[in-house]
Amino acid sequence: MYFTFRKVWHISALLLIHEHVSPLAANAIGNLKDTHLSDFFNRIAYRKGRQAAVSATARKLATIIWTMTVKQVPYDPPTEYLFLDQKRKLGIVKRIRKQIDKFDLKPDDIGFSNSMITKDIF
Repeated sequence: MYFTFRKVWHISALLLIHEHVSPLAANAIGNLKDTHLSDFFNRIAYRKGRQAAVSATARKLATIIWTMTVKQVPYDPPTEYLFLDQKRKLGIVKRIRKQIDKFDLKPDDIGFSNSMITKDIF
C-alpha cells in the first residue's frame, strides 16, 4: 500500500487525538449535561461503565474532529436521538408507505374512512 505524506500525517494526527487529547475531553464531556455527546456518554456509562464510556466518547470525538479537518465540513450535531425501537417504527412506517404507493391503494381499499390517519398516510 502506498502512503503519501498527507495520509501519514492524517493517520498520525487521528492517533494523537484519539490517544491523548480525546480521553481528557471525553471525561469532561461526561460531566456535562444536556448535550448530544454527554447523552451518548451517559448511555454507554449506564450499560458498560465510566471507563468504557470515556473510551467510546473519545473515539467518537476523534472521528468527529478527523472528519471536520479532512473533509472540511462543520460539525452538525444531531438534533434528536432516536432509540432503536423508534427507528424500527419509522422503518416500518416507511415500508408501509412504499407498499401503499407501489400498489396504488386508496383509503377505502384498506378500510379507512375519513379520519386523521388518511391525511398522514395518503
